[in-house]
Amino acid sequence: YFEHLQSRVNTTLKAVDADAQKIAEIIGESKNHDFVSLTEQTTYPYFIFLNGRLAYWSDFRFVPGYASLNGNYQYKLKNLERGQFLVKRDTLTFDGEALELFHLVPVYYYAKIDNNYLRSGYNTDLFPSEHLLIYDDPVDLRYHIAAPDEGYLFSVVFEDAYRLGNETIQIIVLILFALAFGLVATYITMWINRYTRLKYFGKAFTLLAATLVIVRALMVYFDFPFAFFEIPLFDPKYYASSALNASVGDLFLNVISILLITLYVFRNYKRLYWYRHVNKLSAIQRTIAAAGVSCLSFFAMAYQFYVLRSLFSHSQWSFDITSSINFSFPKSVAIAVVFLSAVIYFLWAHLLYKVFVKISHYNRMVMLANFLAGGVVFITISNLASQSFIIIAAVNLLYYTVLTVLQLPKSLDNVKYITFIYFFISAFFSAMMGAYTVYNFELIRNSADKQRFANQLLIERDIWGESLLQQVGDRIQDDIFIKNRLFGPYSKDPIEQKIRRAYLSSYFDKYDVQVYIFNSKGEPYGNETSADYDDLLDIYDQGDYLTDYEDLYFVNDIGPNIDKRYVQFIPLKRYGINIGYIVLDLKLKKIIPNSVYPELLVDKRFMQPYFNRDYSYAIFSDDQVIYNAGSFNYIREFEAGNFENRSLYDRGIIRNGFHHYGILSDDARLIVISNEFAPINIVGSNFAFLFLIFVFIIIFLLLIYTLYFIMGG
Repeated sequence: YFEHLQSRVNTTLKAVDADAQKIAEIIGESKNHDFVSLTEQTTYPYFIFLNGRLAYWSDFRFVPGYASLNGNYQYKLKNLERGQFLVKRDTLTFDGEALELFHLVPVYYYAKIDNNYLRSGYNTDLFPSEHLLIYDDPVDLRYHIAAPDEGYLFSVVFEDAYRLGNETIQIIVLILFALAFGLVATYITMWINRYTRLKYFGKAFTLLAATLVIVRALMVYFDFPFAFFEIPLFDPKYYASSALNASVGDLFLNVISILLITLYVFRNYKRLYWYRHVNKLSAIQRTIAAAGVSCLSFFAMAYQFYVLRSLFSHSQWSFDITSSINFSFPKSVAIAVVFLSAVIYFLWAHLLYKVFVKISHYNRMVMLANFLAGGVVFITISNLASQSFIIIAAVNLLYYTVLTVLQLPKSLDNVKYITFIYFFISAFFSAMMGAYTVYNFELIRNSADKQRFANQLLIERDIWGESLLQQVGDRIQDDIFIKNRLFGPYSKDPIEQKIRRAYLSSYFDKYDVQVYIFNSKGEPYGNETSADYDDLLDIYDQGDYLTDYEDLYFVNDIGPNIDKRYVQFIPLKRYGINIGYIVLDLKLKKIIPNSVYPELLVDKRFMQPYFNRDYSYAIFSDDQVIYNAGSFNYIREFEAGNFENRSLYDRGIIRNGFHHYGILSDDARLIVISNEFAPINIVGSNFAFLFLIFVFIIIFLLLIYTLYFIMGG
């Protein structure tokens, strides 16, 4: 890693040296004094200073001050306002005067606004991975990066997740692994087929299952392939639910492994000893076995539900077709996982149905009794595991009822017209389960969003911010410059400028800050406020606004503007005599997604959870509305009986096309947040989408199947 990084730094600085040489030649040949001839395109921005003053700049987005670049060096790592930069300094002569040329190569760029378009991060020309730490001082146990002149530049610590990127050696490793895996797979397949021909089905099954388990265990343990290649499919930032399913790629491979085991059992279950001798069971044994097989069918559908829920709950995508129609490659693989889980359920449901019917001697009344017994066992187990699977049980029961009435499993023995109906009906029920899962997750997500929205309305104090403000107040009271400016007949603008620049750190960027300055009589300077100092103090100096710090007040008013602010009063004295006051008013920013603010200008770090600008909300006290906002009429349409419904405070309730969620505050206030929520639209749209996807894949596979047999004669 170190040699690779050093090589990249050397290559980059050589390019900068070449650009600097070209610029020096152009300046040396130029007869003008305005640098008009500097039209040469360079890889990185450069700045020219004449006697410490900026004379030319190639990039207007960030122009550093001379004081931050000044020094006697050729290469150096500089910590500037916009991040860390490798600075190359050259001295030139122009019209008899000394010039300083500075090239800036970003090491880490800090974007003041962080959103989908502007992001902070390391320079990818230097660092193929962001998993490292940069230090400007040499310390042991770190790798030291040197400049071309052998001078020290910076130190680096590589984290465990650091990767080189798609380099030649990694491609070679991948090819070798693929070849090795192919050879092992071929060898294992040969033995599995041999055991199968010899009717050693147990050995064949054990070999197949053990091979898949060992391969997947090794891949998980060594974090392969993501440990060698930063492939988005195996990137846990998109999806991660557990160590076994650390990415959507891992989930895909796990589902493929289960599918392979399922296919082997599906192809050979009729040859197994226990299946061929099931008729020899006693009546009680057949009843227990039938109920057990029935219970397994419910667990097969529960597995499909688990895969769907895991994808929806732990991924960064929305699978609700009514809210997002974007499909990246990892998300497309996730859709493939949904289909494969449906195939696994179909195979197990078919297999278990065949076994179940044979055990029950094809007697429908016996089948019904045994199946219901298995369902009761399944529901009991799920309740003991604190899982509510009633809908799953109902869908599986309905599916098996359709199979029994239409005798669909018989059609799979010989492909005919009804076989396609069997496939499409199975796709119908799997799409139904998928649509229910999407609806269930969207309901949970909607309640969670409203929980965060309510927490924003009832936001607690910023304890760390209060501590910092207390320190800011102490430092302002000790600042000689501010005292002299306030006491003397000078403009007060530099006071505000210094407070903003020197005392309010980037932590307070999430606040809109107003600085009010008053004289010793409490009269304001300027037109920022017309209120006197004492009048302002009277407004905030009351019990509801007090904090742990003297002269610092927190305002948490829920109204049309959801006013969250800190107000700090700072008296200033000189030689024990009061010379004036400063008041800092910090109002928490509110940036609403999809509002008139351009998305490019919205900083997601300070974006508050206004997840849906169509939210309505009301504040209740003693079941009476004391404030409401939005389009929903709580006085007329929100029934008093809803307050007694515990579901209102759990996952919310749906009434007349609106989803309502309630949260109780510490002061016994109740906030009810509502938005339009149409279950029929969500279920219907997602069912149609999943069903069409399933049907399309089925038709595609059938075409391949047909072509295979046509080409095979």
